[in-house]
Amino acid sequence: MSAERKRVARELMRRMRCKTSLHSFMLNIDVPRSPTPALRPDEDLLGPAKDLMPIHFSKILEVIQRTMDRPSGRAIIQAPPGSAKSTLLDAVAIPWEMGRKPGSRILLLSY
Repeated sequence: MSAERKRVARELMRRMRCKTSLHSFMLNIDVPRSPTPALRPDEDLLGPAKDLMPIHFSKILEVIQRTMDRPSGRAIIQAPPGSAKSTLLDAVAIPWEMGRKPGSRILLLSY
């Protein structure tokens, strides 16, 4: 297999992981107000995306994905100020859901 075909195959696998996993999607986009650029990791070499981020990010994204996969899913996330709740919801989860399910109806409330 040529190097170009391998690169294309890796890119397709990365995109499929991003479509099915909110954790992978987050690591592959530039998150606003984030001090680091997107990692775009090769999860085949480094392991699952949820292990490549802070544990509280992983847990929040896990709750969000589980909620979005449920019909009429609802969740309340309570965490200290500055733990990236709003950023993970409005800059990561909503674009991911809209890409997966065009025409989705999403209601985001915040105090």
